[in-house]
Amino acid sequence: SARRDLAWGPFTRFEGGLAYNQRDKDVQSDAFRLSLASPSVPIPAAALGSPAVIAVGGINTRVLTWDVPAIMGLYQVVPKDPWSAKDNKYAVHEKVTTAFAKLDVDSQWGSVPVRGNVGLQVVRTQQNSDGFAWNDAGGTPGATGANVVPVSGGATYTDVLPSLNLVFNLRPDLVARLGLAKTMARPRMDDMRAGADQPKLVAVAPGSTIGSWQAGNGGKPDLKPWRAKSLDFSLEKYFGKTSYMAVAGFYKKLDSFIYQQTTVRDFSGFPNYSTTLVPGCSAAQPDCNPNLGTITTQDNGQGGKVYGLELSASLEASLLFPSLQGFGVILSESVTRNSLPKDRNGNPINLD
Repeated sequence: SARRDLAWGPFTRFEGGLAYNQRDKDVQSDAFRLSLASPSVPIPAAALGSPAVIAVGGINTRVLTWDVPAIMGLYQVVPKDPWSAKDNKYAVHEKVTTAFAKLDVDSQWGSVPVRGNVGLQVVRTQQNSDGFAWNDAGGTPGATGANVVPVSGGATYTDVLPSLNLVFNLRPDLVARLGLAKTMARPRMDDMRAGADQPKLVAVAPGSTIGSWQAGNGGKPDLKPWRAKSLDFSLEKYFGKTSYMAVAGFYKKLDSFIYQQTTVRDFSGFPNYSTTLVPGCSAAQPDCNPNLGTITTQDNGQGGKVYGLELSASLEASLLFPSLQGFGVILSESVTRNSLPKDRNGNPINLD
């Protein structure tokens, strides 16, 4: 980054630069269990010990004992719940390049001093994920031929984010703040994982040999961020150097948000284990992409708004009794409301 002082009307300084950030999340959580080669395996004589006598609570019996380390060679180490790899073995990579420029403001609007800044960010995001999808071989977890198959995906996009922040010194003890901005917040990295349940073909109509893909749950590698246009305003009254009261309001027009829903995903490369169905299109959608199907995961919604009001105060007790300097109270109360569109199925959307 670089900056330069200016004498250009209300602008006193320019700052600009380039930032690069890379985030990588690699999850490798393997679990194994010990399994005997067959349901019944004799204990080697060399590992057997003297019977143990149990005499307690009216029980008097002898039980078999053996040397545990001596029999470990009878067991095989096998993966436990291999289908769970879709959730606990994946990698997500995110590369974010940001070009930014900012002009500092220090001016006088009539008799009111005004300070703040106006800025612009251009954010280029590249995200991708590698993982595993459960291939159930047309059966249930543990069925013959069931395994996990590698899958991947991602997205590249650019956001242009302008902003304006101004502070008005209405009086020495009264300050107003105004903020206008286009903002974004990135998805959780585990929501961008590539792993998914094995999709199954479901007949598009009773008796049809054409099926469409459906999967239970998984991640969405091409998940986009939260995006909003926001307005913030606050009025602050100060009492000396340590106390104040403020009222603040905000309004955010959501361009996109993230919530869990049944959404569309491309299942190209997933094997079809159905013996009666093939991927295809229904008569109502003859030009559809037969590789597209549905999956329950985090997805992007569009539209809606979030708004609210907050009252806050920080009051030092010395305002009433000078001997209580350093003691005080902090109070706040806020109300937040939202108005969101319904999902594709006409159901209300709840944001956590």
